[in-house]
Amino acid sequence: MKSSSPHARPVAWALVIALVLGAIETVKGAVAGRSAPNEFGLVEAALTNLPWWLLWVLLAALVFRLVDRFPLQRDGWLRAALVHGMASVILSLVHLLLSALGVWAVVSREFMTFEGTVRGFVTGYLVSDLVTYWAIVAAYSTYASRRRLEATEREHRALELRAARLETEAAELRAAMTEARLAALRMELNPHFLYNTLNTVSSLAQRGERRAAVDMLARLSELLRRTLDETLDHELPIEQELDLLELYLSIERVRFADRLRIDIRVDPAARGALVPTFVLQPVVENAIRHGVAAVRGPVAIEIAVAAVGPQLVIRVRDTGPGFDPAAPAGNGVGIRNTRRRLETLYGAAGSLEQHTPAGGGAEVVLRLPLRVEEGVRVGG
Repeated sequence: MKSSSPHARPVAWALVIALVLGAIETVKGAVAGRSAPNEFGLVEAALTNLPWWLLWVLLAALVFRLVDRFPLQRDGWLRAALVHGMASVILSLVHLLLSALGVWAVVSREFMTFEGTVRGFVTGYLVSDLVTYWAIVAAYSTYASRRRLEATEREHRALELRAARLETEAAELRAAMTEARLAALRMELNPHFLYNTLNTVSSLAQRGERRAAVDMLARLSELLRRTLDETLDHELPIEQELDLLELYLSIERVRFADRLRIDIRVDPAARGALVPTFVLQPVVENAIRHGVAAVRGPVAIEIAVAAVGPQLVIRVRDTGPGFDPAAPAGNGVGIRNTRRRLETLYGAAGSLEQHTPAGGGAEVVLRLPLRVEEGVRVGG
């Protein structure tokens, strides 16, 4: 249980020291008193010496307060030294006066006047009392400095623990916010894709291509099952992402037949590289909508995945009519959604850019940090 007073412990130590010193002086006085002309015993020696030190215990409590109020530190040391200098003289004189009164009353009353006793104490013990005062100041200053240092260390540790807790809570909050944003983005993408695919099925049915429509619905069922799978991580290896993309492309091949040509190239150095789940489908879908569906002839779509230094670069290029100069770039749901997902996952390290190649057509370039699945060696 902690004491309510900051001076309780130093006063207790001062009392112990005073009792020890008083006991030593009592024994010495009793031994010396046996050979003195005015012989006195142990009781007289105790009544003479113990009050001397016990008075300093009472005065020490006042000294402790003075040290707290005027600490001998670098800032304001001159003022503190002057205060303690005056206090040392005053308290020493008070101590000597009270001690002289006690000795005169017990020992020297019969053969010495009170004034003579006081004069003898002041001339004989003033220097030792001044030394005692400054010894108390030095001892308590050391104790107070150590106490302040321990308090500072405790506060520092408490601040470190609080900072660690706040950092952990902030990291958990950021992770929760990121998880929520990514989930919202995927939920936004699903109905957009579903609408476009069902529109394709409707077109096939209207043209009487029932077998193709049924086949497309079967493929759509499998794709939706994978798309709505909540157990999928927000990232997966590029090989698995291409497998998911193939489900989508199998639907579009039914729709466009020989008008759609797909060429996929993956750099061996990018094997196992992690990418956002379903990151390619909206980009390729955009190329099909604005490339293949916008022209009568065949259109080729090239997908190139390469490791470029610390980055994974994915290029999706089509040979269609290219971007509409009058339309603002990147405003479609799929492209806008993909760009936001890259920014959410990777910050400034993730980007999506749109270009018009020199040979015509359109190109979308995705850049993200090159990170691989655990246990996979890059370039293996």
